[in-house]
Amino acid sequence: MVPITQIAAVLEPNMDKTSATVEWELTLLLDWVKMTYTEETDAGLTDNLFRYTKGLWNGLFPCYDHYYLPRTNNELEQFF
Repeated sequence: MVPITQIAAVLEPNMDKTSATVEWELTLLLDWVKMTYTEETDAGLTDNLFRYTKGLWNGLFPCYDHYYLPRTNNELEQFF
């Protein structure tokens, strides 16, 4: 579960982060996962991780440039 913990750290909000820096860090981390987790037993983790991040990629980063955009669905629900 090390990659999940590292991804959570990359995505953790911080005033100094921009969408470009977070996207760059996550790209590097995913490249590292691809090179490191190469065993057949890692396929479930890596396939799911890459499929999930690919599906969410475009919506992951705008909240770092626009403070008023909720980062999670839970934060968005307060407006309903």
